[in-house]
Amino acid sequence: LLLREELLLQDGGTHLHFELICCLLYVISPIPAWCNTIMTECISISLLVINLYYIIKQISNPSLKIAILNCFITIVLVFLRPTFIILLVFLPILWFALFIKSRNKHFCHSLLLSLVPLLLFCGYSLEYKKQYGKFSTTISYECNSIFNLKRSKLWDPSCLEDPEEIEVCDFIDTYWDGAYRSIYNWANTRKNIIVIDKMCKTMIDHHKQDYTYYRIKKSILALDSHLSTCTVSKRNSPFFFMYATTSLLTFHIGFIILVFLLGCLIQTIMFMKGHGISVTYLFLNLLGLGYSLGIMYAATDSFGRLILPAYPLFILTLGFVITDSLLLIKGQSRQS
Repeated sequence: LLLREELLLQDGGTHLHFELICCLLYVISPIPAWCNTIMTECISISLLVINLYYIIKQISNPSLKIAILNCFITIVLVFLRPTFIILLVFLPILWFALFIKSRNKHFCHSLLLSLVPLLLFCGYSLEYKKQYGKFSTTISYECNSIFNLKRSKLWDPSCLEDPEEIEVCDFIDTYWDGAYRSIYNWANTRKNIIVIDKMCKTMIDHHKQDYTYYRIKKSILALDSHLSTCTVSKRNSPFFFMYATTSLLTFHIGFIILVFLLGCLIQTIMFMKGHGISVTYLFLNLLGLGYSLGIMYAATDSFGRLILPAYPLFILTLGFVITDSLLLIKGQSRQS
C-alpha cells in the first residue's frame, strides 16, 4: 500500500481506480499461501516490495538514509536468492542515469552504495572459487545441467573420455533417483563441482543442437504454467481454503512476461511521441522482464515457484500498462 501511495504521489493520482484495482490484486495474490512455508519465496517477495518502496522513495525524495537502506536490503536479497543478482546491474545504471540527469549528490551516494552489494557478491564468489575451484555462489547450475541432460534424454556417457568424468557419471547413474537434493548434497565438494561442470559441458557440446532445442521447447512450454500458490504439503493442511482461493487468482507466466513487454513498448511509444519517459516505470518494467527471462533461461523446472518474486513487479507494471494506454489515447503524458 505504501509503495502504491508513493507511486501515486509521483503520478498525481491519475486513474486512481485502476491503481487501486492492481493494489487489490496484490493483496489477494498467491503470496499469502507461501507465508506459511519456510522457504525463501515468502521472504524474498516481501523484501523486494520493501526495497521497491525505498527505491521509488529515493527517486522522488533522495536522502543518504534511504540509500543505506536500499544497499542493506539489496545485500540481503542477493544472498537470499542468487537470481536477484540482476539488481547488481540495474541499480547502478538507474542511479547513474538519475545522477547524470539531476546532478543530485544523493543519487551519487546511491550509486556508490549500490556497488557495495556487487563487491560483496564478487568477494563471496572468489572465496567460493578458492574452496570449490569455480567462480560462482552455488552448485545449482551444475545440478540443473544434470537434470536437463537426464530429462532431455541426452545423458550420454559414451561421449566422455576423461576417466574422472566417467567415474562421476557412473556414480550419478548408480544413485540417480530423480531427487534434486540427493544430487545437490553429493555434488557440493571441490572435486565433484569441477568434474561435473566439465562432464556436463562435454555432453552438452556433443549434443549442442538437440540440447538447445530442448531448452527452448522447455521455456516455451513453461509460458503456459501458472504462478505457484504453495507447496504440495500445504494443500492438505488447514490452509487449503487459502490455497484453493488463490489458485483461482494466479496468472500464466506467458501473460506476466507479455505485460512486462507491453510496459516497455508503451514507454518507447510515449518517448517517440514526445510525451517523455518515466525512469521509474521503465526501471520496474525492465527489472521484472529481466528477472522473469532470467528464470526462464536458468531454471530447469518449478518456473511457477521461482518466478514468484516478480509478481509485485508484474502488478505494478499491469497498472502502468492500463494507465499509460489511456494516457496515450488521450494524448497526455505522466508527470514523471
